[in-house]
Amino acid sequence: MKSKYVIGLTLLLIITLFGFTLGHLGVITLPNNNVEDGNEITEGIDDENDLAAEPKLYNSNSDEELDDELEEELNGFKETIERQAKKYPDTLFLSKETEERVIALTFDDGPEHINTPEILDILKEENIKVTFFVLGQNVKQFPDIAQRMVDEGHQVANHSWDHENFTDLTNEEILYNQIIPTSEKIEKITGVYPTIIRPPFGAINDETIEFLGYQGWKMVNWSIDSFDWHYAEDTHEEIVGQVERHYHPGGIVLLHNGVIHKETVQALPRIIELLREDGYKFKTVDELLFNNNNY
Repeated sequence: MKSKYVIGLTLLLIITLFGFTLGHLGVITLPNNNVEDGNEITEGIDDENDLAAEPKLYNSNSDEELDDELEEELNGFKETIERQAKKYPDTLFLSKETEERVIALTFDDGPEHINTPEILDILKEENIKVTFFVLGQNVKQFPDIAQRMVDEGHQVANHSWDHENFTDLTNEEILYNQIIPTSEKIEKITGVYPTIIRPPFGAINDETIEFLGYQGWKMVNWSIDSFDWHYAEDTHEEIVGQVERHYHPGGIVLLHNGVIHKETVQALPRIIELLREDGYKFKTVDELLFNNNNY
């Protein structure tokens, strides 16, 4: 009888030790009576999930807050370029002051091989000339499309080499790494050396305007933003709506012809139609601002 009792205690001890070992190995779950420690473990897991989640453009902001922040940023940008245009009226331009119903369509960031040819096809069919603000690295990659722009009567202007923000660069870096190489590449391929620049993002410091203006460069931004660059408002209906709400005599329209701008291609025929219905004629930036078509 005594031997059975000893055997039973031994088995119970073995089972208890085995269970304890499994619990620490994570095979089974041991009870936890410490509520505070349990909460800390749960909170730690949530934090890890938060860290692993896809990052957001504006952390913890609602859509409404994001819109408000974007609107504030755009209002600040608008005030800056309007101030610059008044301060440097012979160097930086947003539009042409005129009563005549004329307007300039401009396209940034090309050339590329997907949307630019379609845009050129539409413009050829409609017999409209526009201004392409091109990137030097893209001209290097797609020389035939850059040549087609010029062959079909469009103006090709300078949009930097690789879309670096000019406000982050020195004046010398802007001139010698961004602007001059781009105009030289355009000239090598098309025979045209542009002296008109659109800064990437439209952003440029006052001292850079003075520096470039002194050397004969002209800077052209825009007065009508199509918003085809903005993820929440870049459907072709929204693009047309932005132009329709804001076009005016002497206006310069901002559009894009990068690889992601298929909606711009779809919006273009309707933009042309609505402006023509209101009696507008289309000009290049050179024609609109400087009465010059030798580009």
